[in-house]
Amino acid sequence: MYYLTFPFRFPRQISRNPRLFPAQAWRAKKYTICDCPGQDRIVAYAARSAPPPGGPERVRTGPMREILGQQAAGAPVWIVARAGDARAGSLAREIGSVFTDSGWQVKALETTHIRVRPGIFLFIAQAEWPTYVDTIRRALEAAGLGPTVGSDYESYAAEMRRANPSWEGFTFATGQTHWLVIGRVD
Repeated sequence: MYYLTFPFRFPRQISRNPRLFPAQAWRAKKYTICDCPGQDRIVAYAARSAPPPGGPERVRTGPMREILGQQAAGAPVWIVARAGDARAGSLAREIGSVFTDSGWQVKALETTHIRVRPGIFLFIAQAEWPTYVDTIRRALEAAGLGPTVGSDYESYAAEMRRANPSWEGFTFATGQTHWLVIGRVD
């Protein structure tokens, strides 16, 4: 099945849909029924095939274990996944088991109702952080999970709460240095 976008009808929404990808230009011309102005800018999008079981959230554990093993045993990790998203929960548990198998201490493996965008995020409480937090980042990158990293999150959260008291964000327990957040898995 192909979806056509015309230069004046929903091109942005369709082109940003992760379930679609641009097809060949000749398909766009083949599936049009008019000789409209702007036809050269028509794009055909085809549906992506469904990911295989365990698809994009499969973790390349070998490289991840290798990097995590370089850290002294007992280093802490706090993991949270988007509630109501079975795939995010599954990915969080899989990542948690890799940390545990590598000698890390999983301090939390929780769910959150905070609406989190798709992706993996490493929110660091302070502007400066311990070396084990950087080890987490490197391990996730080696596993192909490239996290979005944000430091000084506590200051950011305090500022956001002052500006908007109903703002929802992550809170840190005493001694907690980070949250490894598993966002929605599309």
